[in-house]
Amino acid sequence: MSTDPNTTARLLARCPDRPGIVAAVTNFFFDHGANITALDQHATDSSGGTFFLRLEFQTPQLDLSGEALQRTFGELIAPRFDMDFTMHFAAQPMKAAVLVSRHDHCLRELLWRWSNGELPVELACVISNHPDLAEEVERFGIAFRHIQVNGEPRELAGRRLLEALPEDLDVLVLDLPPGTGDAQLTIAQKVKLAGAVIVS
Repeated sequence: MSTDPNTTARLLARCPDRPGIVAAVTNFFFDHGANITALDQHATDSSGGTFFLRLEFQTPQLDLSGEALQRTFGELIAPRFDMDFTMHFAAQPMKAAVLVSRHDHCLRELLWRWSNGELPVELACVISNHPDLAEEVERFGIAFRHIQVNGEPRELAGRRLLEALPEDLDVLVLDLPPGTGDAQLTIAQKVKLAGAVIVS
């Protein structure tokens, strides 16, 4: 099936599992003129688990703006199911940040592709626990944030990292060397994201 990427939007949702979630969500989109083109869902348990849903829809016939649709979903559907959700419209670039160590091979490739328009994101900043790459990043006009974590207790270092992340972030790229432990899992649990890309 061929869909227009410029009119595609996605909903990612997570909530306690119970009957009626799919019916409520799909009826909501039907009522507002959305054409659902993909739907995936699963629950972690047959009873009492967590329910996950990914829904892709087309927007040309919507009777609301994207912002209003998201707000209305947050008012009418999400509270009924104690649901966390993100809704992203492909026509709006996602806001991204990069976490990197001192190794620059993946970061250089990413910055080059971004500067050539191959990565349609708003690149908010690069965050590192080493200052080595500041000049390279700032040459592209991107903010560089250095956080000192060496020798710090792990909890304090994690808190500093979370504080350095921009608000309303959609995507986080983790360009971390092998053996960095559970950093990506910890971040995914603490930050509401539409996605994460792990490069190691």
